[in-house]
Amino acid sequence: MVFKENFKETICNADVHYLSEGIVHIHYKEGSTYTVVESEKIFTTINTKTNLQKVRILLSGGDFVSHDEGSTKYNASDKVMERCSAVAMVTQNLANKLVANFFMRFYKPKSPVKFFSNPEDALNWLRKHSNQPLIIATSYSSDVL
Repeated sequence: MVFKENFKETICNADVHYLSEGIVHIHYKEGSTYTVVESEKIFTTINTKTNLQKVRILLSGGDFVSHDEGSTKYNASDKVMERCSAVAMVTQNLANKLVANFFMRFYKPKSPVKFFSNPEDALNWLRKHSNQPLIIATSYSSDVL
């Protein structure tokens, strides 16, 4: 899926950027807490905008962003992951790396997952997978794009 132009909307305290190269960038705002309700709304809105097609997704977040157990479970569910062919996680702090490793071991996502220390490497990896939809999950605190 490629968008004709860039556009942006805010959903549940997350900025969602639809980029012309076919990437959906979700930036969770600093200090936000997400439950399954917010996660479902974000996912449903993106599915509507993309006509239920698989897309590459870049997730980033400010400091102190949290997802409760329901949100984490939902985001790792087959319903969400079937829209992804790969997942890249970018984090620069140890706590987020531990959470990401727990996510990998406990939920065992069906899509390949790769961790990055900086967003540039993640984006380069994402672009190499341009024919494959994917999610990039980050906790990088400044704008990636």
